[in-house]
Amino acid sequence: MYRNYIFDLYGTLIDINTSDDGRQIWKIMAALYTRRGAAYRPDELKSAYRQFCGEAVKQKKKETGSEWPEADLAVVFRRLYEEAPKGFRGTNVSDDLIQSTADEFRMLSMRRFRLYTHAADVLKALKARGRNVYLLSNAQRLFTVPELRQTGLADLFNAVYISSDAGIRKPDPQFLMKLLQEQGLKREESLLIGNELDTDMETAARCGVRGVFLNTYGVPLQDVKMWEERMREEGMKPDVQMQMSGDIRYVLRMPDDTPDTSAPGPHDK
Repeated sequence: MYRNYIFDLYGTLIDINTSDDGRQIWKIMAALYTRRGAAYRPDELKSAYRQFCGEAVKQKKKETGSEWPEADLAVVFRRLYEEAPKGFRGTNVSDDLIQSTADEFRMLSMRRFRLYTHAADVLKALKARGRNVYLLSNAQRLFTVPELRQTGLADLFNAVYISSDAGIRKPDPQFLMKLLQEQGLKREESLLIGNELDTDMETAARCGVRGVFLNTYGVPLQDVKMWEERMREEGMKPDVQMQMSGDIRYVLRMPDDTPDTSAPGPHDK
């Protein structure tokens, strides 16, 4: 039976849209950095941010050897203070300063943010059934931890795995394998639930875990079939339950066709 439900976050439990392309966000952030002792013009800050992000990703790729590295934006926000064009004139680049900077950046870049209908209820129902509920998210700890608290989801997970902590992101199979190994989970008793074929479902396929695709973004069926064909061409046989409506309640109605490994079978001794 399925004992372990591993959820993606953004696009699966939380409906979100962000953008940092607008000039206003960099104008406000430049003023914030300047006020805190690191003087920037808006164009300077945007350019430095992009540069440091790129360098952070390259460094993680070097450290992990992964094809899918994930940088930690805390490093970027910190460098923006410490390596300001005219130097840093503040007293201390503390963790609290980095968090408050990230909070401001996230607020300014946010276009849409809401918990999907029934998302919290489904997690609560799974917990009530005695199931284990985990989070495996391509995300930044600076943003995700406050948003889990804000939405009331923080206490509903047995454990939370965030790509900025791991230094790798889905579809790197090692990200999911890290969760499975550290939590002592069996692949045949686990489900990976997500809304993206090329990250969530590919990760499941690479790890031999059944996936549940919640089509919250309205991916056309033709694109789904093209993805399945690509997986087969790459030698993978994805085991995916497709929920084209994106209704997360499907997770509670799924047929449980896995063997019950808690009891010995007829050939076990």
